[in-house]
This record gives sequence, structure tokens and C-alpha cells, in this order.
Amino acid sequence: MKPPLAARIVLNHQEAYSEGLLEWLASEAISSKLALFARQEKTRV
Repeated sequence: MKPPLAARIVLNHQEAYSEGLLEWLASEAISSKLALFARQEKTRV
């Protein structure tokens, strides 16, 4: 089983990118969760 693409990118370029990429991935995850939450709230109301 292959790891997800993002994990492979992080592993392959750990030295060069790890901090910036992980921060970016975290912020992407947070913003997509917030967007999903906002969408759920809208449909609930």
C-alpha cells in the first residue's frame, strides 16, 4: 500500500521542505475543515 501523495512528498523532500510543507498542509487541512463545517452549518439552518 502506497502512502498518500502528500506523505510521499514530505518523505522525499523532508530536508528541504519539511517545515514549510507541513505548515502548508496543516493550514490547508484546517481551512478545508472550516469550509466543511461552515457548509454543514448552512445546511442545518
